[in-house]
Amino acid sequence: MLRTVRAYSTNKWVKESTKMRAQVKLAQEIETKKVNIHPRLVREFQERQTYDPIDFSTISAQQATKQRFENAAIENRSHFLDKRVNPLDYYCRPEILSRYLTTGGRILHKDVTGLSNKQQRLLSKAIKRARAAGLLSHVSRDVSFNLKIKN
Repeated sequence: MLRTVRAYSTNKWVKESTKMRAQVKLAQEIETKKVNIHPRLVREFQERQTYDPIDFSTISAQQATKQRFENAAIENRSHFLDKRVNPLDYYCRPEILSRYLTTGGRILHKDVTGLSNKQQRLLSKAIKRARAAGLLSHVSRDVSFNLKIKN
């Protein structure tokens, strides 16, 4: 790893050899240092699944993350996608309305829920009615919804 240096003076040779030692030490530190990669950038593969080299790129990881969020949004929208379903009829079903609340009890934005303006207004009205009736908490989600997530 060390190279032979023609020394014009002993002082210059000492400086270059010290620089080389520092470079070697830095290379060793880099080899032994653990690198933490954010979990969002790591793609999960199933057992015996084939993959392409492109699957390890950051673009592919971003697309996979986006797909996961879209799937979650579709799961949330499933109750009120049908135009014939009125969210006001669900004011007495806090376990369904809790899907549209944050963990702090705030109503999710329509961009997150994927509902239309009208459906979102009716949903927020149903949540407010459930809160007024004492069926939903103002500060957190429904307890039964939290239990389903943990299991």
